[in-house]
Amino acid sequence: MLDEGIEERKLYRWDKVVAKKPNAIFNKDPVEFIIQDGAEWTEIDDNGETAQVYMSIEDVLNEPLGNLINIRGVIFQIEETRVVPEKNLSYRDVYISDGTGTVKVVLWEMEATHFDGNDGDIMQIEKGRIKKYNSVYIQSTLATDICINPQNLDRRVQEQLMAVDINVLNVEENAVNDVGTLDDIRDGQAGHYTITCMLKSTSNDFTYIGCVKQSCRCKLSVVGQQLHCRKCGLQISGNPYFSISLKLDDDTCQPLWVRVFGNVANLMVGMNAEEFVKLTKEARDIKRFAVIEKLVKVSLYKDIETYTNYRVQSVEFVNL
Repeated sequence: MLDEGIEERKLYRWDKVVAKKPNAIFNKDPVEFIIQDGAEWTEIDDNGETAQVYMSIEDVLNEPLGNLINIRGVIFQIEETRVVPEKNLSYRDVYISDGTGTVKVVLWEMEATHFDGNDGDIMQIEKGRIKKYNSVYIQSTLATDICINPQNLDRRVQEQLMAVDINVLNVEENAVNDVGTLDDIRDGQAGHYTITCMLKSTSNDFTYIGCVKQSCRCKLSVVGQQLHCRKCGLQISGNPYFSISLKLDDDTCQPLWVRVFGNVANLMVGMNAEEFVKLTKEARDIKRFAVIEKLVKVSLYKDIETYTNYRVQSVEFVNL
């Protein structure tokens, strides 16, 4: 019986198989190979080289820390590039899913600043290192190879990944949250927190016009009569993106201001930024949504490196 890992229409190199001359009456082939217990196989590519083996994210989360692994997933959230002040190193968090789970991929330096993936793209990582801080994540190294929308992807794998619904995913769902107060968050270590508090106020503007490149999304400035992105240069036009500041208060300490972007803001507002801009243009008296003085449940992540950057993962309105 063949191993469950053997698939049709793929190439394999076999070791420790038995070759014998078949009975010419029943088999006209010049030789036949018998696969017995102890036989070993390795998947190979069209050039005869050993093929890369890709793990599911579900399996990666149970792998020993420090291992180098290969994974594929669909991008569903891209964080902005940040800098570790003490080391002056740039990094960016990218979240992917393959349908079996979600995981954060941490990119450093050139991989972070020149990342050209977008939400919905397939991201292929080879030789990423498994790390953990509150939750398992994949870190890029000098040996890591990253490819966006690989051309030689197996059709079945591509169909499986494209079936992932990125609109219902939340970042770091494998992480364990600490439930507490705003005072706990301010004094606590880096990690995940969930808190129920009052949303006291929001920023007047919910959106900004940013770079059309989703992996950049920098706010555009006007230079002369042209739009300009400080990273990508001149732009013909821009896209609207959410950037909403929230003032949170639970009477345990001074109110905390946090900012929500991307899918988190889409889910909170109930539409994407483009739809929101169209709505506010059609109803010019709408300056903001009526969300003030409402009870909310907020899940956020206190940054590992700086301990001052709060990344909101979800905002849910609590019905009393």
